[in-house]
Amino acid sequence: MQWLRVAGEAPLEGRLQLLTRTLLHEVADNLDDDRGGGDISPSTYETAWVAMVRHPRYPNRLAFPESLSWLLKTQQSNGCWDGNFPYAVIPTMAALLALAKAPRQTKQIRMAQARAERYLQQKIPHWDIATYDTPLFEFLTPLLTTELAMYGIQLPVPQLELMAERTAQKLRRLPLDLLYAGKSNIIHGLEALTAVLNYERLRAVQSRDGSYGNSPSATAAVLIHGPTWDEKAARWLRHLSSRAFGGMRGAMPASHPADAFETAWVMHLLLHGGVRFSGKTNATHHLLLHWLQSCLTPSGASYARQIGLPCDVDDTAVIIAVLNHCGMQTPLDALWLFEVDDHFVSYAGERTSSTSANAHALEALLSLRPPVTAPRDVIVRRKRAIAKIIAYLLDQRASAGYWLDKWHISPYYATLSCALALAQVAEPATHQELRTTYTWLLDAQQADGSWGMAEATLEESAYAVLAVRALRLILPFHEAERCRQAITRGQRFLQRLMALRKQGEPLPALWIDKSTYAPQRVVRAATLAALW
Repeated sequence: MQWLRVAGEAPLEGRLQLLTRTLLHEVADNLDDDRGGGDISPSTYETAWVAMVRHPRYPNRLAFPESLSWLLKTQQSNGCWDGNFPYAVIPTMAALLALAKAPRQTKQIRMAQARAERYLQQKIPHWDIATYDTPLFEFLTPLLTTELAMYGIQLPVPQLELMAERTAQKLRRLPLDLLYAGKSNIIHGLEALTAVLNYERLRAVQSRDGSYGNSPSATAAVLIHGPTWDEKAARWLRHLSSRAFGGMRGAMPASHPADAFETAWVMHLLLHGGVRFSGKTNATHHLLLHWLQSCLTPSGASYARQIGLPCDVDDTAVIIAVLNHCGMQTPLDALWLFEVDDHFVSYAGERTSSTSANAHALEALLSLRPPVTAPRDVIVRRKRAIAKIIAYLLDQRASAGYWLDKWHISPYYATLSCALALAQVAEPATHQELRTTYTWLLDAQQADGSWGMAEATLEESAYAVLAVRALRLILPFHEAERCRQAITRGQRFLQRLMALRKQGEPLPALWIDKSTYAPQRVVRAATLAALW
């Protein structure tokens, strides 16, 4: 279904209502008590690791040959996988390793290897490691470099010493004992630690569905290097393969399950678009709200209800904010677990902080005002935390008025997150600070009404429309007409692009994990929210 070509010539409002109901039904129908849910785009990096797993009884065969086939079908003409430099480097290294390890070296595989190696030899010397910050890349890059060298592929990877130093620092902050206790996000990258893992202790943190760390690559690594075959883990990977992410069997998502994240972000964006949720009169809304409620534990919330990763402030904060905005009074207790001196950390052992996660923490704090009868220390703590995050966010902003974040390539995501939170602060001084952001957003709009860091995209344009709309509410009246025109042009661009989208057409992968990805339903929610 094309995103706006529904219900014939029905008015836009009617089509939006239908598309919003359809999206929420999809999210709800995908939730599974045993396997979670979530629609995350395929990841070359994750698929490559699954393509390296050998059959337990026939070691000269692949356990998941369809994953290797997927790699061969999706290589780009320049030899890389997964988008643009430098984010294509690690996925392309992993895919090249999978090709080099394939038991049957066909002509097609050798040609794909040659193209991939040529791409990496040309691009890697221009890679600035010091400014690169994707999860666990300092673990993964040296591992892939060493493994490829064993197959005669020598790559000019720079600053390996810097990565080794960062790896050692992270392991000092998060020793393996924390991993075995389920308190380390390094479980998401087990493939980098296989030589030092205690596989017996590791079983204690295997998720109920058989996965490790919400990660196909981490789970595949246990099958490759574990002392015994883990049929439960293999069954989970077979399930993901059959899901055909992106429309092809064998493809693995960047992470799974993602149901807490997907549900919370979809509802959060739609709320800011003006959608109202009622758990009392709408069965779908009731299901989604109670799913989110069940995701929140005394330790916070994780990426999925079936916890495979440690709890984090981002999922915790967005869930608290959504529940409170929907009238389900939810205390802030879990949020305080992530507070440090001058901001809130995403998770234990974090090396670099996140602007969007702190903006979401601010929204959560603003979503529940303590009663007048609350103890004074509770009221004071909340007030100080709000002031702390405001100061942190304004300090992190670029001089031009935008924000950047480690979870998303585009400044429009971080800028939206910060604008939504700061616009809710009841202080004229904070509102005045946002004039720079407002000016940057309007100046960055292109002639056709779109926004985009490089080329115009649906996702970035939706974020920009939502940000301008949030800032409009706190701007002086004389700015209203320019603001209205920018929003109207942006919405017209979104309508045109949505109507032209083809069934199954991939979205740009702008979100950052071990590789870049697109959370399909979250992007749809942002687009619909911008049009409401």
